[in-house]
Amino acid sequence: MLRVATRSNLVIVEDDPFADLPMGAANRLATLDQLNNVISIGTFSKTLSASLRSGFIAARSDRIATLAELKMLTTVNSSGHVERLLHRLLVDGRYDRHLKRLWQRTEAAASRVQADLSSAGHQDLFRH
Repeated sequence: MLRVATRSNLVIVEDDPFADLPMGAANRLATLDQLNNVISIGTFSKTLSASLRSGFIAARSDRIATLAELKMLTTVNSSGHVERLLHRLLVDGRYDRHLKRLWQRTEAAASRVQADLSSAGHQDLFRH
């Protein structure tokens, strides 16, 4: 897909609300492509709080400049408070620590569910 995008001068938009979780980052198109032909879109509403309604875009610097200008022209109002809160969480490392704890809790819950299903006789659900 990345080769076709490069040959055809296409841009792929990868929308991944769970991009920040520490799982399979190497398999994401944005990672494989190094943001040459991929724009990666993420959100904080899935990992922090749905009420934050804020996200992020990662892309080549020329694309970011164009998107930033478009945002300034089309966005009537964004929450400066939310933006400052997110900035602080990112800068001081609290967001990374939160993601690690969230991933550990998710993995522990998945293990418990898998064990419960296996003990109920559903081992065949986990064969690849």
